Amino acid sequence: MNEKKNLSKKETFDLAVQNHQKNNLDVAENLYKKILEKDPNDFQSICFLGTLSIQIKNFERAKKLLNKAIGIQPNNANVHNNLGIVNNELEEFQTICFLGTLSIRKCFWFAIMFWRLEKILGIFYETPNRNYY
Repeated sequence: MNEKKNLSKKETFDLAVQNHQKNNLDVAENLYKKILEKDPNDFQSICFLGTLSIQIKNFERAKKLLNKAIGIQPNNANVHNNLGIVNNELEEFQTICFLGTLSIRKCFWFAIMFWRLEKILGIFYETPNRNYY
């Protein structure tokens, strides 16, 4: 398939995803790897190979790939979610708690910054009176 015709990176990736969706995991894996040989920092290929690694229960490789993806796009929620799945499978609960704490801290500081911005700009949001049970 790929050996007979020089496919572009996009064509190779599309073919990998098609095979991945059809559960031809060996073919998809080889195509993702082929892309990564030429472009080791291709975010999509790293993520999809990481996901495929979870599917075939190669959690150590998935962890390595997903950590690399986080290095490229640190705020990607899907990658963090998949890494949480891997850490759960590897029973690395301290890592899960640490990552969760980082996310909670980000939300906390964002809320404080938003509150300060409201005070500075004089923007106040009123919530209607509601009865909560």
